[in-house]
Amino acid sequence: MGGTPETALENFYNNSPYSFSDTTQKAIKSLIKTPIMIISEPDINWWLSQRGYDYSYINVTDQAAMINELQRLGNSKAVLVITTGKGYRQPNNIRHPHSWSIADPEQTIKWLQSQN
Repeated sequence: MGGTPETALENFYNNSPYSFSDTTQKAIKSLIKTPIMIISEPDINWWLSQRGYDYSYINVTDQAAMINELQRLGNSKAVLVITTGKGYRQPNNIRHPHSWSIADPEQTIKWLQSQN
């Protein structure tokens, strides 16, 4: 990125599909007609107890803001799916809300097939 957000902020804006602090939202405008489904399980109690992370460390606030901005710009095919209690990593069934198991296969396939 050629530096940090403090020293090369424009590079971050140019290479990111969404940045809350980019008031022009230049990058996200190319996604106005793109169907987007973001699936997240923001189990804050797990993050607090297991990693010592609060909401500022996980990306759910950015995900919600991105979907909100897309919807405000007219993207009716932008959706945020929030799950609860689905995040478990295999093969040992270890709790972790940032795992692929949060995506419901049938729901995801149905959504994908409904996009034309």
